[in-house]
Amino acid sequence: MPHFEEFYAKNKDKGVRMFAIEGDGFSALENLAFAAEWKLTFPVVTLADSQLSQWDCKTMPNTYVIGVSGLLIFKGSEGWDDIVTKELAKRPYPGINKDKVEKDCEKAAQAYAKGEYAKAEELANAVLTAKPGEKAEADAQLILDAIKKNVDYMRATADAAKGEKRYDLTLAMLDKIAACYKGTSIGDETAEEAKSLRADKDVKKEISAWATLQKTLAGNKSSKNKADKVKNLRGLQKSLEGTAAGAKAREIANAIEGSTLYK
Repeated sequence: MPHFEEFYAKNKDKGVRMFAIEGDGFSALENLAFAAEWKLTFPVVTLADSQLSQWDCKTMPNTYVIGVSGLLIFKGSEGWDDIVTKELAKRPYPGINKDKVEKDCEKAAQAYAKGEYAKAEELANAVLTAKPGEKAEADAQLILDAIKKNVDYMRATADAAKGEKRYDLTLAMLDKIAACYKGTSIGDETAEEAKSLRADKDVKKEISAWATLQKTLAGNKSSKNKADKVKNLRGLQKSLEGTAAGAKAREIANAIEGSTLYK
């Protein structure tokens, strides 16, 4: 599992999508606790909640790789990382879904790949204005569409996290949007929104609470048994009373305590 996490952290901004399927019967809350114990940042999906019941998700280790073509290109336990690295090289502009763009659009695509969305938009719009030909114009529009899709996703993720009082995740997305649009009105407005949240006392309290919960869950990996893990979470629940993180600590403790599988 550590190698999976290391690979994901190194390549997640290059377009790789990674998730683990848990097939033993854990609930979503048990999977959340398990992922936190192992400090995993990629999603751990409960098999019952997925659409992958026809796949062998119980044999361990068993890794599937879906290539840039959308087809299964690897199934096994070792060597998957080299396969994924080669596939990522085929998509230098993640999200555009083309390994090459017309020459007129190369600078816009390069700016997009670096996360410089304001610059990429300016360059792509310049191509559309110049009308160099259908192929170049189509590529310019692909870049603009990819930017919009990414920004919409980041904004939706930030808003959803805010609704759950996961302000740490909210701020991560807002900071990313601000960086992508640095020096523009969008970037300035988003940066100001993030600044305002950071100054809010309730937000600071929730961020601290979530950090404490993550630390407790990670520390549970060294606990001797399930009872100790539950005890740690119950104690944390009381100290974080009134926060969303405290409520989540209670939910996780209940799930682990009632589980016949969690150890």
